[in-house]
Amino acid sequence: MIYIVTIVSATSLAWHQHRYFYSGRARSDNCHAKRSNCCRKHGIGCVYLSSIQNDIRPLIQILKLPKLTFPLVAMQIGIPAQMPERKPRLPLATCSFEYHYQDLFAVADFAEYNKIVQTYYGVRDSNQRIDSFTTQIASNLSNTHYKRGNILDIIHKQDFCAL
Repeated sequence: MIYIVTIVSATSLAWHQHRYFYSGRARSDNCHAKRSNCCRKHGIGCVYLSSIQNDIRPLIQILKLPKLTFPLVAMQIGIPAQMPERKPRLPLATCSFEYHYQDLFAVADFAEYNKIVQTYYGVRDSNQRIDSFTTQIASNLSNTHYKRGNILDIIHKQDFCAL
């Protein structure tokens, strides 16, 4: 397995401005999308590891990142040991909008998708469980072990987005 951590970095004082931080973030996302597409094209597995954002300070310490650097995204790349079933994707109507952003959805709006997700988890070969999309969302929102609430403070401590 190969682990890739994309780090936004800066070498000039201009990078203290938030627009450059977000520009670096956009470039990072673009780079990972291209890397992901390349992996798929060649039959190599890859997965984004959003968990690096759960507690970013230890990662900064382990990688010995200096000021004006910040880990954005991690990706694990390798030859898959198995070919797992593809997880069902959210319906396009819930994540693609025309003319305006729809920000309010009712749990009932996801009833059909919940059934699809429950079937997916119930029939897959490994790690079978009874689960649904809305249950996962509720669980994630109530999960307090994530330490993402202080991420802006950490970004400031790395000398980005100075006020």
